[in-house]
Amino acid sequence: MATGRKTACDMNEPRYEWGVVWAAFASLALMQASMGASYLPWHAAGGYASLALFALWFGLSYGGIVSLLPALCMDLFGARAVSSIIGALYSGAAVGNLLGPTLAGAVFDRSGSYGPVIWTCIALSAVATLASVRLIGLRQARY
Repeated sequence: MATGRKTACDMNEPRYEWGVVWAAFASLALMQASMGASYLPWHAAGGYASLALFALWFGLSYGGIVSLLPALCMDLFGARAVSSIIGALYSGAAVGNLLGPTLAGAVFDRSGSYGPVIWTCIALSAVATLASVRLIGLRQARY
């Protein structure tokens, strides 16, 4: 009896697979955009509440990105080298996480403001969002 619901047996149907894949790539683009937007409360911070909002929003967005990367790498590159690719991605993120605060502090020491750092982070998040959206188009062409 057909109920209209997808079951585990239907997972090999291309339309279902594309929906799941599209949702993952769209989620990555959404998380990238959300991370960029999270810098705005930091820029407007006037006290603890706005900094706490930034920290919560940024943490949730970054966590969403990190949790999506292994599945997306597996989908894009297959199982053959996925562990090496994920390792390279996370190593790159580690370098950024190490150098980012140091460079932000140096900019603050020179300019007296985190404004240039915040706008640079927003711009880089916009580039990452556009790259994520581009991945959706590339992935759709493969199916």
